[in-house]
Amino acid sequence: MTEPIDIAISRKLRPLMPKFLAVRSEELAKMKAALAAGDIASLERHGHTLYGTASSYGFSRLGEIGKGIEAAAQAGEATALARLVAELEDHLARARIRYV
Repeated sequence: MTEPIDIAISRKLRPLMPKFLAVRSEELAKMKAALAAGDIASLERHGHTLYGTASSYGFSRLGEIGKGIEAAAQAGEATALARLVAELEDHLARARIRYV
């Protein structure tokens, strides 16, 4: 089994986490569908949104993945997009929030 990823998040954000994580799961499903359809424009938008939202909530690695998705979409790099969407899925599955 792969190890969990420990993510330290401010206690102040605790009430927002269920919705934040639910939206990320929905966003992941949309990204996977866009990837399968070759919808690069949607991937660019989702990447941009993920970058801004995740970073502001303290999920720095998710923000980096979002930035990478946006950049790969702009460059039309399908292989990189597939890798990054898979990395996003893995990161979300392994994330364990620790409130500080």
